[in-house]
Amino acid sequence: MKLMKYLLPAVVLPGVLFFSGCTASVEVRARSDGSSSVRYDAAFGTAFVEVMKSLSDAGTGPLFDTQTMTEQFQKAGIPDAKVSSQNDASLAVSALLSSGAKDPVSASGCISGTARSVTLTLSPEKLSALYASLPEAVQSYIDLFMAPVFGGEPMTAQDYVDLVASVYGKPLSGEIAAANVRITLYGPDGSGVKKTATVPLTDILTATKPLTYAVSW
Repeated sequence: MKLMKYLLPAVVLPGVLFFSGCTASVEVRARSDGSSSVRYDAAFGTAFVEVMKSLSDAGTGPLFDTQTMTEQFQKAGIPDAKVSSQNDASLAVSALLSSGAKDPVSASGCISGTARSVTLTLSPEKLSALYASLPEAVQSYIDLFMAPVFGGEPMTAQDYVDLVASVYGKPLSGEIAAANVRITLYGPDGSGVKKTATVPLTDILTATKPLTYAVSW
């Protein structure tokens, strides 16, 4: 299946690459011109890497084709996106979202701002809107993980973990159950404003109400 090599993981901003099986971080930095820089870093667990390799045609090559992924970001309307990966267990994605831009992340409302604030909102409504704006290949990747927050049937975190275990095995479900996402928002340079929250991955994937993080300066 030629799935992973041609995916656009823009959903990590802030959606699907939350599926990292170990730890992940998302940073949103407001800029004085109204734009925001976004960075996602993930350290993937062994079970996650094994499952992704089984679904890809990577063979002995790298799991992530970072050049193709960067190009897919840019085609989706994020011209400053960059993707890098030191090995199959790590991935970094960065992008600059201009003020008033119509890229998938901004258009979904997941990241929004005013002259004195920036907000990250993770909710079924906004993540479903993000899902709908992405290429079919990306939607197929999201569908593999059956996360309720992307428009599926609501379920508890434990029910979701059990579902993953039934499809992909307990090693991967265990990684997901133990994973956290560190979210950090910064005000513009010189403002001295910073806010950090650590959220269980399953809280995001099974959210039924908005999870909102914001900073003002």
